[in-house]
Amino acid sequence: MASDIGLNADTDYLHFGGVPPGSSGFRGFFVSNDKCDLCNVRISASGDGSNWIRLSEDSFEIYGNQTKDILATLYVPSDAKFGEYKGELTIYFWKGI
Repeated sequence: MASDIGLNADTDYLHFGGVPPGSSGFRGFFVSNDKCDLCNVRISASGDGSNWIRLSEDSFEIYGNQTKDILATLYVPSDAKFGEYKGELTIYFWKGI
């Protein structure tokens, strides 16, 4: 049934499962820096429903060997049509000065 709530706990992607219109879901992930003493990070969303995603942080600095927890929350508008939506988070790293 299209209105069922579902959960996909696989770790290969940020699967939100079935999130009905007017509801929200969240998934956490880690960003790690093992390449430079200090890196700047920017995370952007694209694709279907990308404007429904809110990140706990989308721009920050991260020191070498540091890991940062990020929470991605999906807010599905109440007028959204039932269907399968796919998007992408891109994580950019660059060295700080």
